[in-house]
Amino acid sequence: MAKNKLDTFKNHLGYDGKKINMDKAVLILNEIGVTATNDIGETPLIIASYLERIEILKLIIEQTQNIDHKVQGSITETALLEACGQRRLESIKLLVDAGANLEQEDRFGLTPLSKIFTNTFSDPIPSAKYLVSIGAKITDKVIKMGMSWNKEKFTDFLKFINYDLESGSLPVDDTIQQKALKIYTSIDIENLHNVLNKNDYFKTAKVIWQKLVPKSGQADTIQGELLRAIEKLRDEAQRNGNINFNKNCHGILIDFLRKHLINNKIFEPEIIIQINSDIERLSKANSPYTDDDIYDRITERIVDWYLNNPIQIQHDQNDKLYC
Repeated sequence: MAKNKLDTFKNHLGYDGKKINMDKAVLILNEIGVTATNDIGETPLIIASYLERIEILKLIIEQTQNIDHKVQGSITETALLEACGQRRLESIKLLVDAGANLEQEDRFGLTPLSKIFTNTFSDPIPSAKYLVSIGAKITDKVIKMGMSWNKEKFTDFLKFINYDLESGSLPVDDTIQQKALKIYTSIDIENLHNVLNKNDYFKTAKVIWQKLVPKSGQADTIQGELLRAIEKLRDEAQRNGNINFNKNCHGILIDFLRKHLINNKIFEPEIIIQINSDIERLSKANSPYTDDDIYDRITERIVDWYLNNPIQIQHDQNDKLYC
């Protein structure tokens, strides 16, 4: 019950665009306590930190004994690492003031400063400047991640902080940079799906959505964009009856799903036939499909595709896609 209420707490804090209701969030927090966790290892502290709900975060910090707590075996990192992954500067400051370890590492060996430069949906520099100003170390991984994000801007950042970058430390090979980016930002999808979630596709897809799909715009990875595509199609059909279905949005998403899921190196012929049939059904603009079974089935195939491509693959943004 506490797990479900923690997810409700998260929704009241405005997760995924939901309406913020701070009073109800506080009531739930008082009921479940600051040590409550959900299926993916989130706690009230972690949720408030990455959503940057400052007033309730202050309240939670006052009641928290271990500011760097992480649920063992979960994919969710500590509050500071999750806040850094979202570049939530005000949350970062509060957590650091409360004693969070500046040099802690996630399961890929990334420190908070390294984390600032992963999955960058927003400008990482303000948060990076703050962490460096209070003593965060610039490690080789920080340099690799920064250069992978934006070589020119990261070099300017190093100059701004008067960092003496030795030529031998600079990962000049673009292939090496991209490889580092993919490895360091990957979800351990096999452990997540097969061990933690016991092959529960819904739970695994939920984590992929939370980690890889931005609040708006295209995902940075193919794995995230596949899931965003099917959920965009589901939403348009079920909520709008395909009124807004058009070739510059939903048509492109249909083609994207076809391109990646119709793959005989991953799926057996009978599964490919099913995928083709399902995608074809969803492509009918004048006949919206409103049941969940096709969308859920394709979501399962997306998880299977991720299991066969466990290292995240960069998604090149499509300038013609307007949704």
